[in-house]
Amino acid sequence: MDDGLAMSCEKITYRLHAVLRMFERKITAAEDFMKCVICKKGSTKPGTTTVTFERGCLTMVVKCVPAQVCPNCGEAYISELVTAELLKDAEERAKTGAQVEIRQYVAA
Repeated sequence: MDDGLAMSCEKITYRLHAVLRMFERKITAAEDFMKCVICKKGSTKPGTTTVTFERGCLTMVVKCVPAQVCPNCGEAYISELVTAELLKDAEERAKTGAQVEIRQYVAA
């Protein structure tokens, strides 16, 4: 294996779409709605989103993740509990050597 490729597979970086904003806002699972911090016009409503993780050589897509979604701009906010579950699952998948994983969210 090329050393450059081996190095890129060992990087520990997550790129999370739709998760980062949750950490900035500290949304709890019990929270019903909030004002969207992106468009500042919509109030979020319960819905679902798709989350994409990239870690080293793994690309993992999780569909139907419960979230608070802005009906105006579509920005999704995921609770801290759900985010922790997703990160744990992504870490486990990365250890198996999987390169591409597409799944539907199932609560733990």
